[in-house]
Amino acid sequence: MAAGIYIIVSLCCYTGLVIYATFASCDPLSTGAIRKSDQLLPYFVMTITGSVPALPGIFMSGVFSAALSTMSTGLNSMCGVIFEDLIRPAYNKPISEKTASFIMKVIVVIIGATCVALVFLVEHMGALIQAGKSLAGITAGSLLGLFTMGLFMPWINATGALAGGTTSTLLVGWISLGTQAAMLRGDIVVVPKPVSVAGCPLNYTLPTTMSHSSVEFDRSGTFFLYRVSYLYYTFIGMTVCIVTGAIVSYFTQPNDPAMVHRDLLTPVIHRFLPPQSPNCRRPRLTQHDIELHAREMEQLCTQAALMRDNPVDVDHITKKSKQALQ
Repeated sequence: MAAGIYIIVSLCCYTGLVIYATFASCDPLSTGAIRKSDQLLPYFVMTITGSVPALPGIFMSGVFSAALSTMSTGLNSMCGVIFEDLIRPAYNKPISEKTASFIMKVIVVIIGATCVALVFLVEHMGALIQAGKSLAGITAGSLLGLFTMGLFMPWINATGALAGGTTSTLLVGWISLGTQAAMLRGDIVVVPKPVSVAGCPLNYTLPTTMSHSSVEFDRSGTFFLYRVSYLYYTFIGMTVCIVTGAIVSYFTQPNDPAMVHRDLLTPVIHRFLPPQSPNCRRPRLTQHDIELHAREMEQLCTQAALMRDNPVDVDHITKKSKQALQ
């Protein structure tokens, strides 16, 4: 998975470099060919492959297919989580399949309508990538901090993890939403990097709205956290989550590392931990462990039956059983 993500991010960076090299001497945003930087990629495809029949349509269909598949996955995941974690526990009696299907359809409709309504808000939030990463950073940092504490810090207790995750989400949410509100009010204006139109055709007209791009805006009066780049939101959330979780755990009786099963921790820190207590409870068995245990029991039953029938060659039977388990 890490290699796939690395390849995808590398391709995105390479695509951005190609687009920059193509429009280095004639910026389409400055000439008014496009209205937002989010339109650079479609404009690039139309400029390069516009003369090839059907290729721009194939590109746009691929973009829409990827967007719809991602949207469908997100709606299904959110629907399942809300139903299983919030609605099903609230019922005092079992829910039939028909009722569960109806409830989940209603949840999907509500979430989908909310997402469609948010389109009108996102339209005024500047670049889509910045807005998306700013909102995603609200939960990404706390999730990374929780997983980091769970894998590397066995002394963190449940109270500390809850306090750290909650504090991180609220803090980064406040920073992200406050920054977006300041940008909507005009308190924060991102000055674009220098661009050139020297290589553009002579028959273009510069839009009148671009005169403000060369003006430097003083942001010294803006709250300092609102001036932090959105690329740091995940790091800030992770740091706050871990620090808060460690402090709260220290004052609320931290876990004993000897009582935390090693299967729950990364092998990297096993050497630095005290010996595991014999009273430590093993975590819940996975489906693979259950199937392996069933195979072992079946082999033991077969071995016991063979030993009753032929008690002479016990060592040979044991060897064959071990080979079968492998």
